[in-house]
This record gives sequence, C-alpha cells and structure tokens, in this order.
Amino acid sequence: MTKYPNPKQTRIQKSGIGPQSRRMIDVPGTTNRHARYSIPGLRHSLVIWIWSFVIGSALPAAAQWQTQTFPIKAGWNAIYAHVDASHAALGDVVPTTVEEVWLWNPSPLLLQYIDSPQLPIDTGSSWTSWKRNFQTQDQLERFIGNAAYLVKASADTTLSLKGKPVQPRYHWTSKGQNFIGFSTPVTPATFFENFLGPAPDLLNNAQVFKYTGGNLGPSNPQRVFNLRDEPVKRGQAYWIRSPGTFNRYFGPFELDLQNSTGAHFGAGGGQYRCRLKNLTTANLTVTVNVLASEAAPAGEKTISGTPPILLRGPLNITNLTYGYTNLNAGPQNWTLTPAGEEGSNIEVVLGVNRAALTGNAGDLHAGLLRFTDSSGFSQVDIGVSAEVASTAGLWVGDANITQVRHDLSFFRKLNTGEVELDTDGVAIVSSRRVDFGSVARPFPLRLIIHTGANGAARLLQRVYYGLDAGELPMLASKESLLNQEHLGVARRISASHLPFSEANNPWALAGTFGAGQTLTNQLVLGYNDQAANPFVRTYHPDHDNRNATFDAFVAQGVESYGIVRDVSLLLVAPANDFNGLTSGSRTLVGNYGEVITLQGKGSESKQYAVQGSVTLNRITDIPNLVTTAP
Repeated sequence: MTKYPNPKQTRIQKSGIGPQSRRMIDVPGTTNRHARYSIPGLRHSLVIWIWSFVIGSALPAAAQWQTQTFPIKAGWNAIYAHVDASHAALGDVVPTTVEEVWLWNPSPLLLQYIDSPQLPIDTGSSWTSWKRNFQTQDQLERFIGNAAYLVKASADTTLSLKGKPVQPRYHWTSKGQNFIGFSTPVTPATFFENFLGPAPDLLNNAQVFKYTGGNLGPSNPQRVFNLRDEPVKRGQAYWIRSPGTFNRYFGPFELDLQNSTGAHFGAGGGQYRCRLKNLTTANLTVTVNVLASEAAPAGEKTISGTPPILLRGPLNITNLTYGYTNLNAGPQNWTLTPAGEEGSNIEVVLGVNRAALTGNAGDLHAGLLRFTDSSGFSQVDIGVSAEVASTAGLWVGDANITQVRHDLSFFRKLNTGEVELDTDGVAIVSSRRVDFGSVARPFPLRLIIHTGANGAARLLQRVYYGLDAGELPMLASKESLLNQEHLGVARRISASHLPFSEANNPWALAGTFGAGQTLTNQLVLGYNDQAANPFVRTYHPDHDNRNATFDAFVAQGVESYGIVRDVSLLLVAPANDFNGLTSGSRTLVGNYGEVITLQGKGSESKQYAVQGSVTLNRITDIPNLVTTAP
C-alpha cells in the first residue's frame, strides 16, 4: 500500500517555494500597485496609462461572504476550503480544540512520490503549519481558498470558515499524489463511482485515500476500495493517485472566468464574461442562481443588498440591441451538447443593472452566483458584487442638434388679397408657426462637464488632463497647473462653440447630475466680447463697436449684438436593453435644448431655439478639478 506523509513528522523548510508560499499565505490576493506611477522616458500614452490606473482601482477584491462548515473528529482530519478566509488570522477562527493546521502546498517543480507515512522522498517540505502556542517564522497564518488542509483536534468539534467563495482551480500530477477536494453539492451527496464515471481512465486507475480521525497510522489515511458506496463530500480532502493517467476532470462542467476572483463590477464595470464547457459525452444542463451574501465579518465593508444581475440575451437584428434576462427573478438554464460538439462550449455574458442599483455612492451590493448541473455532481459558487457609482469625474460627449424651431409669421389679408395693416401701417399677424422642424444633417456640439463628489456639475470650455507634482492623474483648468515635466503625455479637450476666456472659469450647472435629472445654465456673451462674440470683428471698422473716430465704444445693437444662450440638459433613464442598463455608470444620454437670444438696442431682441440628443461618456472618475495653483 502506498503510504502518505505524517505532517507532524515532516520538517518545515523553505526548499524552493517556501518564501514565496509564505508571502502568498501571509498576504493573499492581488495587491493594488496603481497607487503611484512614474513614466520613464515620457513614452507612455496618457490614455493607456490612465485607463490602467482607473481599471486597477475599479476592481476590488471579492466582497461577498459564505460560511463553509467542517465536522472535525478528534485526531486528524482532511478538509478542502472552497472559501478564502484570509481576512482573519487563522488562530482567531479555529475552535480551541484545534491543535494543529497543515496546508498542503506542493512545489510544481518537484515530483511528489510518497513511500512512507513519515517523510516524502523529495528533499524539501510541501507543508506549511500552524500549531497552537507554538510560533515559528514559517508559520501558516491564514486560511486561503482552493487548498487542502490537515487539521488535528483534541476532541470532536465544528470548524466554520466565513470567507469569500473562490473559483475551483486544480493542479494534477500523474506521477505523484494529489491532495484535493471536489466542488460537489453539500446535499444530496454523489458517490465516487458515479462522479468519476465521465472520466473512465481515472475511475479505473484511481487510488483514493481518506482520513478517518484519530491518530495517523497504517489505516489512517484509509484506502477507499468501494468507490460505489463512498460519497464525495464537499469540503473533504482526499489523497488521489492515478499512475500514468493525466486528468482534467474535476466535475462534469468547467467554468472559465474573466477574472478568477469572481464577477466584481466595482463602481464602474458593467459587463462580465465567462465560459461554460461540458466535459462529458452526453447533453448536460447547467443552472445558475443568484444568492444573497451573508453579513460581512466585523471590520469588513457592510453589504447593502444583492446586486441586480442581468444575463445577456440574443441580438435583435432590427435595432442591433441585446435583450436580457433578470437573474434575480429566478434560475437560468443552458443545455450543453456533448464535449467536442458545437454548443458544448458557450459564452455567458453577465451584467449589473446600474439603473436598479440603489443606495448612496460607494454602497456595496454583493451575492453569490451558484452554478449546478443536471447530474447533481458539481456546485461552483463565485462571488458577484457591485458598488453604487458616484457621478464624480470628467464627462465628455456631444449634443447632436437635430431640430430647429420655426419662426414664421402669417399675415391677415383683405378680401382683395392684400395684407391688412394696422393704424401704424404695420402688417397684422394672424398666426405664427413656432414648432420644430428637422435639419438635413445633425450638427454636433461638444460638451465637457465635470462633477464633484457632491454631485455639483460644471460646464467647461476646455480642460487639461495630465499629471500633478506627485505624478498622479489630475484635471486642471489651465495648462500651467500641470506638472510641466510631463506635458508630453498631457491632453487638452476643448469645446469650440463655447465662449473662450483666458481665465477659463467653469459655468455652474443648476441641478443634480445623473439620470432623470435636468441641468440648466445661462451663458452670457457681452456685445463687446472681443474673444468670443461672433458678431465682433476687432479690426473691421463696421463691426468693432467703435465710433467713426475710434475713440469711444458704441452701444449694443449698433454694430453687434449681445448673446444669451439658455442651455438645458435632460438626462433620461438608459435604454431598456442589456448594454443600456449595464452602462449607466459610464454613459448618460438625454435631450439637449438651447434658446439663443440676440439682444439689440434697448429692449429689442430676437430668439432662436434648437434641440436634439446628448450622449456623455465618463473618461475618468477624478473628483477634483484644479483651478488655482496650490
């Protein structure tokens, strides 16, 4: 009989992977290294670099919670963690009756041949351990997910790990031992013979060993000979060897994720892709359900609710939009054809319904996506989360003018057909046409809007996007406020139809920025504004607003007009399709309206009106616009 290592008697040393393993265990997860950048040689594109910053900061670690419970017998137990509980120290989560915890962490560079219950034959150790009241430099400090452990207890107890569900990931060796667990449902339990049936080579050659509690010895771990009656228990780890057989089967379907930490949309993401693959030779139905998260542990961010998750449907070829299914309303099924056939490997596109994500900016919604199959062999849980987005940042887009208001007067006529005049000799108006008519081709007007953390919005004629003194991204109203050493990567965005000024002071927009809100502003151009008024020609004697001797200015309406532009933006709810509902934190649409008043002599004025659509895209979530030097 092949023997397995006694972790108690195994030496703990770094031996190739120790230091790396210890760092992985001590500080699990992905560290955000986007807090500060420098740009060597100034050769990086600001746009690419900024998006790296935004994406890096918009992908938080998994934030949903699930408790996995393990029944622990007195003696040695083998468990497999499907959750990552590394937010808490190991010693704080295990019961007082647990004396030791050993993590199996084999080196991918070393073959693991096990010939005795005491020591592996390689020169290093594949174990990292935690022992109560015994501190070492290489001590195991936290429970990580997708890992097999040996747990020694002084009495029967229950170990409950609250953690973040992780995608199953397996590393299989055909020339040594595999200490693994399977993502099976908790109930009803399936049996090894049925479970391994889709992988007949593995079924016929597999040697399976389990721990039974009590002391280690010739019968612990115990060889499982009757695979027909041995249940595959979720959370239990097994030693499995299949000499000469390489294996990729760990359940009837495989789930490939866009991001292995789960479907985490953050404050800016809207869509997420994954692939479902049938590994069996028969049709297989896979079902997904959205489940609520458990309450967050003390010290972790509070969860406000379950995120509204959409499943993308087929493309409507009439309007080129995608339909959707609301996953929160009930389960969704896919029937996959046998492995290797068309339809056995499909793409699944998920989205968060930003329009239905309620709460204040920064509120966290989290839950679980549970994938199960019709054979009852697998249960794969992944986290799903989203934050309520703030509207803060820089929004750039276009108002497309599609209609202009008519201004047509119809005059009263006499029986003779002549126009009737009043006592002053002025034609009498019988009616006017002031409706809107379509233009031959839309006319674009660029809009630049910055919103602060408080939701207050400002309209800008131009903005500068670059680096500050600390080489972090910044928005400024003047080029001089940017880091002058990095102007090569800075960008200016301008709206030529808005009045230019050297100061470039923003115009405050009345109203709150967001879907369902209306923003208004009045832009006033003085009749003598040399920089922005199109009626003024500084060097033309008939349009310079000066008298014949050029020593005084003439009044408004003599050579040029004052201009008042009353602008309104009505931001509406997104379109009721998959892309519209999932892009609310990055794109806003609505209606644009503007009334232009030309002011002449005294109270004389003439008005024109235009309207159309508006689309705004957020290009950065930087909440501050620098307008003055520090």
